[in-house]
Amino acid sequence: MTANEAGAGRRPWPRLPYGWRPDEDNEVAAPPPYLAAGTIADRLRDPITSGALAPGSPLRDAALAEEFGVSRNAVREAVRLLVHEGLAVHQLYKGAAVKSLDVADVHDIYAARRALELRAAEQSFTAPQQALDGLDRHVSAAERAAEAGRWSRNRHPRPAGRPAGPFDPP
Repeated sequence: MTANEAGAGRRPWPRLPYGWRPDEDNEVAAPPPYLAAGTIADRLRDPITSGALAPGSPLRDAALAEEFGVSRNAVREAVRLLVHEGLAVHQLYKGAAVKSLDVADVHDIYAARRALELRAAEQSFTAPQQALDGLDRHVSAAERAAEAGRWSRNRHPRPAGRPAGPFDPP
């Protein structure tokens, strides 16, 4: 899925013309030039981690520069940041693309998940009953959805009171 398809015909971010400067009439301020790469990386990170941009999807600098209304150099620097974070890969003569998980990545994910789940199990002894009841409701809803064939790994509900994480669906 491309960045255009992720928004279903609309841009999730404003298109800012080159040289645009904020004033009182504009709702959204353009990032300063020295922050443009970080802002673009932030805006690309969400579709990548949520799965809106599938693994292997190309990250074409010209198309993204037009989409974000910034220079191609700013997009290239943003892609470099994503490559450094391990969310994208750059291949010589092919350009950048969203990274696909390999066996080592999956092992790392499950090692981290195991540590988090063990810590959550330890903390459940001191958790308030209201939090445990909410968790029970979510587990029951997920089980019913799985039995009905409506379960989607990326669309399960988030427990009440827990802020959205980088890998949570929007």
